[in-house]
Amino acid sequence: MELLYAYIKSYKNINEQEIYFSNKYDIHYNQNRGNLKIEKNEEYINFFKYEEKVINISAIVGRNGVGKTNILNMISSIRGNLEQAQDEGFSFFLIYHCNNNMFFAEGVNTELFSNFFGQTKLNSFCCELEVIDKKIEKVNFLKNDEGRDKYKDFSLVEIVTENLNTNRRSSLYKQKIDFQNLKISRAFQDYHYLNRLYLNNGFDNFLKIYRTLIEADGGGYFKAQLFPELELIVEETTEKEITTIFGASSLIPITQEDIKKLTHKQQFIINILYSINISLLYEFIDNTEEEWEEIVVKTNQSIKLDNNKDIFSMYTEYYLKIYSSLIPQIVKLIKEENKNHQHFSPHRIDYFEYYERLNSYMPEFLSSNKQHLNVLYSSLLDLPDTYFSDGQKLRLIGKNSNADFHIKSSIFNLLDILDKIQLVPFWGLLEKVHYDLKHLSAGEIKLLKLISCIYEVPNKEINNLILLLDEPDNSLHPEWCRRFINDLIRLLGSINSIKNFQAIITTHSPFILSDLPKSNVIALKKDENGKSILENVKNKTFANHIHSLLSQDFFMDSTIGEYARTKINSIISFPKNDLVGIEDRYLYNLQFINLIGDDLLRNKLHQVYNSSEYLFYTKELKRKSIENTIRKLLYELEVMDRDEE
Repeated sequence: MELLYAYIKSYKNINEQEIYFSNKYDIHYNQNRGNLKIEKNEEYINFFKYEEKVINISAIVGRNGVGKTNILNMISSIRGNLEQAQDEGFSFFLIYHCNNNMFFAEGVNTELFSNFFGQTKLNSFCCELEVIDKKIEKVNFLKNDEGRDKYKDFSLVEIVTENLNTNRRSSLYKQKIDFQNLKISRAFQDYHYLNRLYLNNGFDNFLKIYRTLIEADGGGYFKAQLFPELELIVEETTEKEITTIFGASSLIPITQEDIKKLTHKQQFIINILYSINISLLYEFIDNTEEEWEEIVVKTNQSIKLDNNKDIFSMYTEYYLKIYSSLIPQIVKLIKEENKNHQHFSPHRIDYFEYYERLNSYMPEFLSSNKQHLNVLYSSLLDLPDTYFSDGQKLRLIGKNSNADFHIKSSIFNLLDILDKIQLVPFWGLLEKVHYDLKHLSAGEIKLLKLISCIYEVPNKEINNLILLLDEPDNSLHPEWCRRFINDLIRLLGSINSIKNFQAIITTHSPFILSDLPKSNVIALKKDENGKSILENVKNKTFANHIHSLLSQDFFMDSTIGEYARTKINSIISFPKNDLVGIEDRYLYNLQFINLIGDDLLRNKLHQVYNSSEYLFYTKELKRKSIENTIRKLLYELEVMDRDEE
């Protein structure tokens, strides 16, 4: 399925415009007659015919404020914010090509399809169109749910990359993409893997971050030559936390004297086992009534340290036993809570629905979670001592961490367990165990965020993906911009769950345009009333030089800086009537001309300044200047003589 066309009667600053995302078909909507023409373009060239998975890629260009992002918002609103579009009185529709003669249309405001709808009044619609001999012969109207069920293999995802640096929490837990129901997620606006501490749920993020960094660097995308250092950090539990978390005091912490006797690796293992148990107490026990808390405390106190063991074994076995005893207690708590909702304080009422879901798979939860900490423990034991820089840091990527297959498997198991342990959206573990990413510039982090967003797109197999990218090249190095289309194709091609994709990109980069044919470029400008309208793309774009592309009006007025342009104009216009200091100004301009980087312009100005006419003109001006100076001095002498008389 391919998005071909959009007719916008009204959407924000765009009125009565036809947008073509592909020239595969000639499509025209007659607003006065309310009819639609769909005709195959016999001159169409499938530009990406031999590129695996690529349906089409198109770019939207124009100066700031012309409405590039509005077009992406309009496309996404048909799936995600349809009610808002209806409430604000917007009116538009989209046309997709399904297969052979079948098309799919959906939109807001049925008056746009008056010939098809008749007197039917609907705020939004979706329908199948069958085109035979250039005419629409059959229209099959579908309810929105029916249309989305029928075309459930078509998924639309928007990645708003202009705000990738946003570090505030987002309601991601409620905004995950639901491909089955064809919903749009804009969670990417506030979410990326590298903002680990700002996530409010697990969703396999520890493992995905690690894989993203490994694959992004190993894939050689954008030739970024990234050399990140990724560490897993375990924060210390403070005395204040121990005193405020009910039940925390029932856990025996390792003494400072004992921990100094351990290696960095052993210290890290002890610290993470202790932190996970503290997190369990905080999340599930600290918010219950005292009756339940006392039961857990008594259970913990019944488990003793085995002083016959060495220090490391004594504490690790103790924390593993505590964890194994806490899991059944949590299961009992969840079952009890699911019955009467009496054990939780009022501010945790938002968890009722979540615990009902947990209760439905308690047997699996009990059997699997009891083993989680044992797997985590054994995975850490398998890692070399050199990976542990101190008792709170485990270096996963970077110096002294060139992982072979066995080590990577252990890391995968460790991170997978950390993700599985996270049971609820706001678990305190997120603040105790987190990543620290070092030795990357702001541009490199931006690039990794973009790659991580794209990796996150599929959570199941997708037959047809339409990807909306809002200025993904913004703030990237020019070389990365130059490689963007090529590596985007490679990157999406490497994701097995994506079968086919179409991308629509807003951009200010001439490099992206030079990778696309003219027919795939949508240029916008403002009219005299400030409304957004289509602008003709004058030059062929594919494989064109960036200077030629930059000279297009939708990019800029000139291909050099404004100060340089003003200075060159002053050189060209010299001399006028300025007779003061003409010789000095002439020599200064000659020196300035030598600084010009454009060979053609520099040589042309040299020719002008060295021409006989120009030299004669400057000599005449200099002669006049000298004569004027002589006249002025003679006049001053005359005045002095008069004064003496």
